[in-house]
Amino acid sequence: MVKVNSLSHSFGNNTHLSFPDWEIKSGEQYLFLGNSGSGKTTLIHILTGLLNPQKGKIWINNTDIYALTPSKLDSFRGKNIGLIFQQAHLIKSLNVFQNLSIAQSFAGLKPDKQRINQVLDVLQILSKANNYPHQLSQGQAQRVAIARAVINKPALLVADEPTSSLDDENAEIVLQLLKNLSQANGSTLIIATHDARLKPSFTNQYVL
Repeated sequence: MVKVNSLSHSFGNNTHLSFPDWEIKSGEQYLFLGNSGSGKTTLIHILTGLLNPQKGKIWINNTDIYALTPSKLDSFRGKNIGLIFQQAHLIKSLNVFQNLSIAQSFAGLKPDKQRINQVLDVLQILSKANNYPHQLSQGQAQRVAIARAVINKPALLVADEPTSSLDDENAEIVLQLLKNLSQANGSTLIIATHDARLKPSFTNQYVL
């Protein structure tokens, strides 16, 4: 489902990153571990189509994503990849429902009110559908970000440091939400983190 082959990237003259080959089967759940400076964020950006690697290839669902034109890559990413950052990065001028609806539009899909309400209900924030980001708590905003990432039932769900700023109880809640949602949607899951609390929950681990 995901394949990383002979991948490397450089920044300026002093920083060169090489990544071990990595192959993930459809539906697998991986913990991706790396300390600050190890290249974890760089690899996340490459995996999700945000940074073109200088060498090597990335395949997602048998598609060489960097062989696509920029417009086709944008469309592919919108339909096939859900990305969750540590911060929610919601569009402040749109309410919760509109933030999810625009994610469907960016993927070339028609807004699906039933799907939006279903996801919000699963995440226990359906009552916040008409709220704007500034009206949400940090935990609610994060749930909206998760909803946005899974709204199009992506083949690949990637969460970058989703628990590092959370206490133990909320970290466990977010972890189980991600695992359960990826399983329900048939998505492959990658959680990228330096949070060692998550290690016992994953058999599959990729370490830089």
